[in-house]
Amino acid sequence: MSLRDRLADRRGGVAVMAAVFGGLICVSAAFAVDLGSMVLKGREVQGAADLSALAAAQALSEAEAAARATARANLAELSEARVQVGVYAPDARLKPAARSLPTRPSPTPLGWSCPLPPRCFSAAGSWAATA
Repeated sequence: MSLRDRLADRRGGVAVMAAVFGGLICVSAAFAVDLGSMVLKGREVQGAADLSALAAAQALSEAEAAARATARANLAELSEARVQVGVYAPDARLKPAARSLPTRPSPTPLGWSCPLPPRCFSAAGSWAATA
């Protein structure tokens, strides 16, 4: 069989296309699973942050301990938690990060955050949720 005959031969073209598209489908499925697990973990961390903020608000004298205990009860892989105590100033002229004033009298829990390792095979970094 000459080179010209081999180039004109169309047998096996479907197999090549099936292999290429099969690989693309596998990569797309892996990305969808990864994205779904990241969204689920984000919801879990946000729920734990909300619960911890509520626990800290109920026990102002022990805000940090209450927030950490609630966070550890809801997130098994928690290694570190931080509670920010202060007063929130609802001033629209200020940036959201500048609205938390930690130096005012009668402080209340303003937020809670925790870094978590990702549980997917293609992402890097940490989760940070605040409440």
